[in-house]
Amino acid sequence: MISVILKAGQYREPDAPSAAETLIQPLEGRSGYAFAFWQMKPAKEASDAFSGVLQDHVQRLASSFGVGANVQHRFEQFLRALNEALATQVKEGAWSIPIGHVHAFLGVACDGLIFFSGTGDLSALFLHRRSNGHYQVYNLFRSIQTEQALPSWEKTFAVVLDGDMHPGDVLCVSNSDVQRFLPADDLNRYLSTLPPASAAEKIRQHYPARTDLSLLILQAHDATPFVLGRAVPHSDVSVEHLADTASETERLLEDQGQGFFQAIRARFTLRNTRGVAGVKRPFGLRTLAAAKGIMRTLLTAMRWMGRVGKQLAHVRGGREFLRILTQHMHHAKERLHGRVHRVPRASRYLFVAAGALLIVLVVGITLISRSQTKTKMEDAYKAQVVTVQERRDQAAAAIIYRDEQKARGLYEEAQRLVDLLPTDTPEHTWKTAHLKSDIIAGLEQIRHVVNIPTPPLRADLGSVQGTALHLQNSQLYAFGADKRVYRFDPGLKAFAQEETTNGTVGIVQHTTSDDQTILLLDDRPGISRFDPEHRQLQVTDLKPASGPWADINLYGKRLFILSPGEGGDGQVLRLSKTDGGFGAPAHWIKSKTTGLNDAISIAIDGTLYVLKKNGTIVRFSNGTEMGWSSAKVEPPIIEARRVWTSGDSEYIYVLEPIAKRVIVYVKQSGAFISQYRSDAFDRLTDFAVDEKNRVIYLLSGSKLYSMTASHLK
Repeated sequence: MISVILKAGQYREPDAPSAAETLIQPLEGRSGYAFAFWQMKPAKEASDAFSGVLQDHVQRLASSFGVGANVQHRFEQFLRALNEALATQVKEGAWSIPIGHVHAFLGVACDGLIFFSGTGDLSALFLHRRSNGHYQVYNLFRSIQTEQALPSWEKTFAVVLDGDMHPGDVLCVSNSDVQRFLPADDLNRYLSTLPPASAAEKIRQHYPARTDLSLLILQAHDATPFVLGRAVPHSDVSVEHLADTASETERLLEDQGQGFFQAIRARFTLRNTRGVAGVKRPFGLRTLAAAKGIMRTLLTAMRWMGRVGKQLAHVRGGREFLRILTQHMHHAKERLHGRVHRVPRASRYLFVAAGALLIVLVVGITLISRSQTKTKMEDAYKAQVVTVQERRDQAAAAIIYRDEQKARGLYEEAQRLVDLLPTDTPEHTWKTAHLKSDIIAGLEQIRHVVNIPTPPLRADLGSVQGTALHLQNSQLYAFGADKRVYRFDPGLKAFAQEETTNGTVGIVQHTTSDDQTILLLDDRPGISRFDPEHRQLQVTDLKPASGPWADINLYGKRLFILSPGEGGDGQVLRLSKTDGGFGAPAHWIKSKTTGLNDAISIAIDGTLYVLKKNGTIVRFSNGTEMGWSSAKVEPPIIEARRVWTSGDSEYIYVLEPIAKRVIVYVKQSGAFISQYRSDAFDRLTDFAVDEKNRVIYLLSGSKLYSMTASHLK
């Protein structure tokens, strides 16, 4: 038994009715706690009824624990009583929601031991301090989900797991995956160095406002280090193991009893009807006689079929064939009937018993074989699951120590192994899906993926498809396939059409601007001009002489135009501003080694960046290609569309519509920092970045979405 001092703390978001509930109760007469963490969605009435039952049982457990009570036995008694109470409440109609809406974690920590159980899906991180001072992190809820089959109200808490709590160990239960919101170093530091209440407050600061966050933290303090293994079921004394061993013992005792053959032989008594009455023939002789009789019958039948076949072969008419066959069948029936009656009654009984015994034997062997095969398959499945979980947990530990290469290899190995898991039962399907979800979440963390399930919808153009988006002087404009200009009104959360004349302006593809005018590259092809102050929309005389232009960008008093077909392998044209517009175009690139015939977009901040379709970014300074490369992105870029940066930004942004994402690089080093994606970004055409307000706007079909640029501090 390990002597430790336990400290506990809890946090629940104030005025958040949907946040998870927490309960920590000191054990009466012992140094330890009974604790519970639960959340039920969506019915408030059901939540209140469930909470009442759970709180009542936890409080009774804590108040009646006793000085000499066995921790494990008391906790298992508590679980049995709680399961019975919950099942009764459901049968009586106290609530009628699916068990899948319940997420709970409860346990007892006392005398250096922790026993716990749970259901649903929560985060229960266990930080174990090793002898070298490093922390190994386990998610105890994953262990519960591994042991538990599909949950039901008949036995809500079906799994009991246990482990040791050594000095320095910390348990943190939450209704949110804190590892995705906090850097690993910060999380370890908060939980291991701060008191529970202070650690909870620190963790809350990393979450956005109006987050329904709940936390329960338990810390063990002393001076004796010890290496803790993973929490495993205490199977040799658990209630479930007792039931399993009872059925196994019964089966083994049956196997040790009187054999089936011996019982049949002992009960089967035949009299010799041909010999002296009351004298029994030996069992072996009776069996041999029956076998000889069966063989004689088979040989006679074969000879009869041979004779009948020869006779019928010479018959030509159908009626004659049926007449002869019927006569032979009738004769054979009479002979068989006579032979059967001549066989001793004892032999007939023995023959019937042998047939019945053979059927029972075949069925029994088949069932046993199937049972053994099923057991072996289930054992192999559990071994596969354990291997996948080990790779997953090793990868999570590698992330904590910033070894992303090792973590990536482990996650990929776990992904290959989980793809081999069978899905032949609902339990296997559920377990495989859960493991895949964990692995995908880990890989996304390595790949710096920020998934946005439901990005805010800011406005909608209705039936008009948006083709371009432009941000000028804090005002956002959208250009539609109907050749009209729309201004975004954040107060009304809607687009307002600008009253302009269309003229011969085409559908806008790309935009650029200075402080007064927005230049538009449309599909006429050519460049048009939009004056927001005077609401003027008109064409210019700038249009390509040979191949189409891909993008335009104003910088200073010069207009830069990307012309992929210019010169055979691509060129950037530069035009200087004049009083009447722009001067003649001139080739700006003087020296390059990279072909630009597949270039699609440009961005300028004094240095010019050219984006190719495969995601490669080529940097130029004063017309000369400079050495610069961006870091590898996973999954790799297949079809990029647009690049953006500015003189005030430290980052370069790349839009890839086919992957529904925006990728962010550090401008100075080319390091990959983040990628934002959402399934809602169905038909991305353009985006605009407002770094001042930490917002990225995306035009997806007719819809305008926004998302927070979390990489900006």
